[in-house]
Amino acid sequence: MALLELLSMDPEQIHYNIPHLPVRLETRELTDGSKQEPHWHEDLEVVLVLAGSVHVRTQYREEAVQPGEAFLLNPHQLHALSCGLGRHARVFFLHTDLYPLISNYTMNMTLLYPLFFEQSSDGYRLSPSVPEQAGMLSLLDRIRPFETTRPLAFALEFSGLMHLFLADLCRTFLPDRENRIPSTDVEALENMVGYITHFYADRIQLSDIAAAGKVGRSKCCQIFKSYLNLSPVDFLNSYRLSVSRELLITSPYKVSDIAASCGFSHQSYYSRVFREKYGCTPNEYRLQNVEDSPNF
Repeated sequence: MALLELLSMDPEQIHYNIPHLPVRLETRELTDGSKQEPHWHEDLEVVLVLAGSVHVRTQYREEAVQPGEAFLLNPHQLHALSCGLGRHARVFFLHTDLYPLISNYTMNMTLLYPLFFEQSSDGYRLSPSVPEQAGMLSLLDRIRPFETTRPLAFALEFSGLMHLFLADLCRTFLPDRENRIPSTDVEALENMVGYITHFYADRIQLSDIAAAGKVGRSKCCQIFKSYLNLSPVDFLNSYRLSVSRELLITSPYKVSDIAASCGFSHQSYYSRVFREKYGCTPNEYRLQNVEDSPNF
């Protein structure tokens, strides 16, 4: 079945394994003839080939990624990886949800959105033979040890390295975007996002969000979809979940109390959307991460 025929399929849920961060780091061996089924997810995926070669197939192209090279698969892009017959590959994978990681929404709109969500690109290939790209690959090499090693303040270091990585990526691949996004849209979105981050614990309606941006409900939905690739309600839930995830680790409160404090009126709904986002229940997430909290 062609990749384009599978666009209506549900996204794959990424199970994060790095405490306090929307990140999964994993080194895997791809064996003789192994082949993924086409899939997509909401996260940025970085495929760094350590040994062997990996065949990357997207909606728009097919490429063989060689040792020392990396391929960045944009969020929401359908893709599949494979290792040919008689071949073997060792691959480092990095998955991350960009918006919680880069919490400045103006940067998300003006830099990350055009870099990752425009239809002109499904991803980016990095080669050590290109000086600017070699620097980005060296940053990935500094990130790799965090898969198994968690020194004091590692989360802060990881966040800093990812910011540098994304900044270099923008400088390399992002053309001049001056005045690309209308200033009125930027102002409206900043006001609406600011309203959500301030009043997320309250009962918020779509009309409240739109009013904060001084736009109608239809325009509100259009702005969120265009620049954050989310509906206003999805963004609200995502922000509430992000806050609740921190409280699960850093506070002694019951899950029901955390749900209520983050604006979820029903714990059952909170648990369901939490599992959909993070691949586990709130209680499971707390148990998985609480012992690592002193290293934050």
